[in-house]
Amino acid sequence: MKVAYDALVEQTGGFACEEKRALLTTDFIYRTARGINVISVVHFDPGPFSRPNDDGVLWSNNCRKADGTADGCRMTVHGEQLTLGERRHLEVDFSGIATKYRGYLNGEAVPSASQIEAVQVVNSARGADLKAEISGLDVTLG
Repeated sequence: MKVAYDALVEQTGGFACEEKRALLTTDFIYRTARGINVISVVHFDPGPFSRPNDDGVLWSNNCRKADGTADGCRMTVHGEQLTLGERRHLEVDFSGIATKYRGYLNGEAVPSASQIEAVQVVNSARGADLKAEISGLDVTLG
């Protein structure tokens, strides 16, 4: 599964709080027997909001809820990066990411088309003004 689109981000001013969150992500959401899995790919993070561990993962829930019980897997990694004010074509190979980071996804195979719940582009900010424009979205299954 691949997602491609053109994107532009603009941030006015700095950060008004310590959290320093001004993110643009592409998220792939799919269903497994265990629950809903989410792979988020960060394209803009000037804070930075998070720093990657040694293998490039910014965040993972280890397929567990806060109380330690089993849950769907969620993970976040860096993707192609955007520069403020510069429109750029982004491409995300979620099948490749799922294969590379299989250990963070309960070892499960790349999902089939029937398991796909959603693909979303998310602009998430706190204490900052972040404008994002996207166009030409293309999703390729298989």
